[in-house]
Amino acid sequence: MNATTGLTLLIIIVLLVLTYLMWRALMRRGFRKVVAIFRAAKATDSSEPARSRAGLEARSGMLRYFGPDYKQTAMRIMGQDRIILMTKDEKFYLSEEASGSRA
Repeated sequence: MNATTGLTLLIIIVLLVLTYLMWRALMRRGFRKVVAIFRAAKATDSSEPARSRAGLEARSGMLRYFGPDYKQTAMRIMGQDRIILMTKDEKFYLSEEASGSRA
């Protein structure tokens, strides 16, 4: 392996690590935004008003072309982890007990 190949391999590894770290940071921001949206709407318990996906949909129009919106992915992961729960009429609320680990 010559110096050029080694340097190329090092650059690829550094770029992969930076991509992973950026993805994690953006996902954390997505988790915080989703929790803030539900808390602002006071949808934190099944007995309180739940909310539809309004405000959580993917960006519309030209905004979707200017970078990813991690709220959708964060909400999907939070749903799988039972942090975001669904009511019978297909509205969502935040489980405060479970959200302590993500927020």
